[in-house]
Amino acid sequence: MFVDHIEYARARDINFTSAKKMKADLDSKRSKFHSAVLTPDPPEGDFIVHASPVKKIPAPTEAEMKNFYKELSKCKDSKPIVLSLIPQYAESYVLQSRTIPTITDLFDKKYLDLTYPELRKVCNDVKVELSKEQIKVVERDT
Repeated sequence: MFVDHIEYARARDINFTSAKKMKADLDSKRSKFHSAVLTPDPPEGDFIVHASPVKKIPAPTEAEMKNFYKELSKCKDSKPIVLSLIPQYAESYVLQSRTIPTITDLFDKKYLDLTYPELRKVCNDVKVELSKEQIKVVERDT
């Protein structure tokens, strides 16, 4: 069997357990579950499922969420992507190179009606200049 695409994952997140071992573990868990959860009902011989009580966990308060986001923002080794959705942290996820003008910024519908010689004249008049700092930012971001 061959695979044409494999998703990237960190080695610590990959389960290297063989399929045979995983099946054995699953079968073991299944048999433990059935023996613990299903018990015969003496009068009729049917099985009754005993459900364990579900704990209700309250939603976090706004203060707790703000504190959580603040702690996440302190991560040094990685940048938690969830913060890109939080307005006060989202700005740090926008690449600095996004503010540097690009060729597509020169597009204007009025140029669509020009003849080729007229368009060349307009293009000759355009000056695109980037500072060394802007070039370094683009190189870093790409």
